[in-house]
Amino acid sequence: MLRRFLWLVPLGLGAQGVVILAVSSLNALHRPALAMRLSVIRLFVLTVPLAWLGGHLAGPGGIFAGLLAANLLMALVAWEQLRAVLRGR
Repeated sequence: MLRRFLWLVPLGLGAQGVVILAVSSLNALHRPALAMRLSVIRLFVLTVPLAWLGGHLAGPGGIFAGLLAANLLMALVAWEQLRAVLRGR
């Protein structure tokens, strides 16, 4: 189980960093509502449901896969939202 954790979760840490940087950048660009929305979506819409679903379908390894999937999906969403805000400036 530790092996699965060490193979899956670190892959998503870079994606989580993208989300954190996008949220920080949106706050600096005076878009705190969008930044908060992205944070809430990451946690409550993606991370919790995907980890639960993964755990339900595949046990602890599924939880780790759900965390990875949530981080990767949210990185794409956050990146596109930040690009849209920057294009509009």
